[in-house]
Amino acid sequence: MKSKSLSICIPVYNRADIFKHSLENACKACLGFNEQVEIVVSDNNSDDDIENIFNDIQSKYKEINMIYHKNQNNIGMARNFLKVVELASGKFCWIIGCDDFIKKNSVSELTSIIETQKDISFISLNYDLLYLNKISSANNIEDKFTNISNYLEQDEFLHQHNSPTRDFKAKFDIMIDPVYNNVFLGAVMSGVFRKTLWDSVDKSKINWNDFNSLESIYPHCYIYAIAFIGTEAFYYGSPLITVGEGTREWGTDTGNSYWESSLPLIHFRILTNMIELYKENGLDKDQYIKCKKSVGQISGNLFIPIISSYVLKNMNIKNSELLNPMIIFRTHITNSGFYKGLFQFINNRIKFRKR
Repeated sequence: MKSKSLSICIPVYNRADIFKHSLENACKACLGFNEQVEIVVSDNNSDDDIENIFNDIQSKYKEINMIYHKNQNNIGMARNFLKVVELASGKFCWIIGCDDFIKKNSVSELTSIIETQKDISFISLNYDLLYLNKISSANNIEDKFTNISNYLEQDEFLHQHNSPTRDFKAKFDIMIDPVYNNVFLGAVMSGVFRKTLWDSVDKSKINWNDFNSLESIYPHCYIYAIAFIGTEAFYYGSPLITVGEGTREWGTDTGNSYWESSLPLIHFRILTNMIELYKENGLDKDQYIKCKKSVGQISGNLFIPIISSYVLKNMNIKNSELLNPMIIFRTHITNSGFYKGLFQFINNRIKFRKR
């Protein structure tokens, strides 16, 4: 049997109503490509009845090869990323969130690239956004998302992601450039990767540090850094997926304050570690400098607020033991991007007070 070109991999934990729409959108995109594509779902021992939803949708799209797996225990987000890829058999894998929605032409475009660009190891994707937490004021979540397909088909409800729109082929290193606004490929749905390279990485060395490490938050970037630097890649500029915003438990958009979320850890620590790991594994020097300045600018822009919150107000900051301002300052003391972000914050505050 000819191997599949593409595996669409969906790790899921709860959020059943959103998952239903995500899975159905993936199925619609796969119609006509059942010989080339499969859909793989890894359920991280959800409380929601994910399996029943999967079975209902599978019964509607019997021609599509679909795989469902449920972990006996919740193994954590990062391990579930690895598990869903382990279950896949395609030449390339595309991990999407259960709150992401594949566009109808995505599978057609991706399979064409995979078949014509034989030497590439990676496809970097542009995407647009749908703010799920702003869709109507329905009384319950099922009503809220019932007509989500209508929103996806009406451009006025989608927010264009500010990244280049031209297609081109280049080294993988280019795809990490801050201009693509993909969190240095941390936005997992923005990458389609060759499975053999992914499989070549020794996963036993991964640090599963309870959502406090690069690998536990961005396990795919850990693998990219080791296996993909210097390989050939392709950038597809027109959005092939709509990212659902406003449902992630660790983000501020779900009602958490910034300091009660995991975002400070990501901004001040994880992104720095990510860029350094890319560098250790041979990231192009120019790309490294761009990325380092960009990370420094993020930290600089947030540096005064963290001093105020951490030291002066003694606020409850999640992972505060890892976010000492002095360590942050020493990390970026020679980084011009840090001072750019710092002055940017000060200027914005001055402008705000003059209003």
